[in-house]
Amino acid sequence: MKTNRIHLLAIVGAVTMLFLGCESNDDNSSSSTTLAISPASIQFSAAQVTTVTFEVSGGTPAYNWSVNNTNLGWIVSSSDTAIYTSRTNAGQNFVVAQDANSNVISATVVQL
Repeated sequence: MKTNRIHLLAIVGAVTMLFLGCESNDDNSSSSTTLAISPASIQFSAAQVTTVTFEVSGGTPAYNWSVNNTNLGWIVSSSDTAIYTSRTNAGQNFVVAQDANSNVISATVVQL
């Protein structure tokens, strides 16, 4: 009888440790995968050259920056910041940031 009780206690202890040791880990200790860009959109006159500074946050560095239409403007980037310089052409452009995990976010540039 004593042996059965010891076995039962060992089994209950093992099952308890199994349940207590297997908790859900929803905490993602790596960088957030949600990207944000600021400003998200901007509008200005195409009559003169304009520069705008964009910043990205979240995701996983390093970031790659690009623009959809180089006829409207170009960017010079450094890490989480990019400076967009417009040309004097009207239209809509997109400033795009991509993080190391290929997450992408874009900002809209409207040149009137």
